[in-house]
Amino acid sequence: MERTAPLSQTQRMALLNLIKERDSIVNDKSTAPGIIEAKKRMWEEINLKFNSLYPDQQPRSTKQLKRSYDHVKRKVKDEDREFKKKIKVTGGGCPPTPPKPTEEIALAASMMTVDLAMGNNVFETFTLEPVHNSSAAVVCELQEEDVDDPGVPGVSGISYGNPAFPTHPSESLISVPLPVASTSTSSSSSPTPRSPAVITATPHRQLNPYTPSVGSVTNSRPRNKISCKDILDKEH
Repeated sequence: MERTAPLSQTQRMALLNLIKERDSIVNDKSTAPGIIEAKKRMWEEINLKFNSLYPDQQPRSTKQLKRSYDHVKRKVKDEDREFKKKIKVTGGGCPPTPPKPTEEIALAASMMTVDLAMGNNVFETFTLEPVHNSSAAVVCELQEEDVDDPGVPGVSGISYGNPAFPTHPSESLISVPLPVASTSTSSSSSPTPRSPAVITATPHRQLNPYTPSVGSVTNSRPRNKISCKDILDKEH
């Protein structure tokens, strides 16, 4: 039996557009009652409409169209995975350039939010900005000043803007309320709740600006340091 030729790019785009019109059912990952039967009906409809677009060519079966769609999805996942690997590479330097997907890949990716990592989809508006200031640092020292009572030891919150992105100082990478209370000076043994602390970040030394931020929190009194990682571990 002669092997059927693969779909052309134009045919793949036609197939993807037909699937996109039925995205809510074709790509439904739930196990809701009747969803399997509904998907079967949608694919039969896609098959009929696709073959009607190319009457002069050999008709394609539903199985062939599904296989072609799966092939496109694999390409999307491969590109997504390769870019994420490049992001995780250490050593500093400029970040990798996000891929410029073809129209075919972009259309398929728009229907794959469940398959791709949520919030980390390279085909969405996701970019990494280079560091423009050579003195910017990922390791820094965080000074704490309590809003209600400056000088009283204890950290009640962190709102940390990464100094490695000087053009976007308001971008918060860490914003964590901490369950730490200061000791009341009254006779009562109950701790007094603390207001969120004001944290300022000072560049400390240059590291890879694309790795998660690390820092230390210094209390006004006593002069002991607590790592951000320890604080977050206690929180969770």
